[in-house]
Amino acid sequence: MVNRPEPPCGAPAETAAGAYRRARLFLAAAQTANGLTRSADEKPLCPAAQNGVSPPEPRGIDGAGESPLPPDSRAVDGARLSLEARELVCAAAGLSRNEFYLRPGAPVDSARLNALLTRRAAGEPLAYLLGEWDFYGYPFKTDARALIPRDDSAAPLELFLSLLPAAPPSGGLLLLDLCTGSGCLGIAAVRELAGRGVCARAVLADNSEAALALARENIARHGLTGSVRAAYADVFALDRFEAGGASPAGFDGCICNPPYIESAAVAGLDRDVTAFEPLSALDGGRDGLDFYRAAAAGLPRLLRQGGIVTFEVGFAQAEPVAALLAAAGYADIRTAVDLQGVVRAVAARVRGE
Repeated sequence: MVNRPEPPCGAPAETAAGAYRRARLFLAAAQTANGLTRSADEKPLCPAAQNGVSPPEPRGIDGAGESPLPPDSRAVDGARLSLEARELVCAAAGLSRNEFYLRPGAPVDSARLNALLTRRAAGEPLAYLLGEWDFYGYPFKTDARALIPRDDSAAPLELFLSLLPAAPPSGGLLLLDLCTGSGCLGIAAVRELAGRGVCARAVLADNSEAALALARENIARHGLTGSVRAAYADVFALDRFEAGGASPAGFDGCICNPPYIESAAVAGLDRDVTAFEPLSALDGGRDGLDFYRAAAAGLPRLLRQGGIVTFEVGFAQAEPVAALLAAAGYADIRTAVDLQGVVRAVAARVRGE
């Protein structure tokens, strides 16, 4: 049985500064009692934290500032708990990040905060509690229909963008985001290209209707309904993919973050992941490579000659994925590392005739 500390009631007129201190202490106690963790590579929406710099702590009316953690929670990740506490207080109070720092005396809905703290103590990922998560500088609606966008995926996105044609065709680029989940990769690619003056359309494809519904909500959120669409696709039957109205062999590039965890390893993932995120988006088969094999075999019929395919890969998977791409006849195989120096992306081109 998991021990869960009960959140203190909090006064009806609780302020943002006081609620923050209370939430931080509660989360520290929850981690000490239950080994509470965060989903891999979750990143709070606080702009300063996204650059690896913690913003200044809010100071209460009494000027006391940060409350020290109790002695039994010294091993707790204090910086992360500070970020989580801020995000949950902002959600409970309806405050923006800037308002949180500028209005330490703002009232907080204590009942709502208590409910959020209880769910977080039970292991529910912060991104699902907040209902949105930032990826590559863009906010995405996030819930249990798809995996949480993670910083790891920035490496394949950047490699993908760097390999697309510098001079796109007159009609613009046509992109495929396979195993799209929330749609974050395809949407971010289209928005990044637009910022560079490159017109791009995209099809976001997945075998989960629930994930496709979430992707459509994110398409609408980003105002891209005229250039981005979602469509069902089974990676193991790409010969039957309708491409959302696009013609076969018409895509300039495909970016794909497939399930790549070995089946036997899925159960050993963090509780935040196994209890709340869709396991079907994680399980890549016995050796974790099932989806790569199927995609490598099926994508040439969907991509133009010289078209780009870019995969996100798990730890120590770059070499076997590169090998299967080479065996399938792809050329110009490249890799890219993430911020931790781990090879996280493998890209290749479809050979011309």
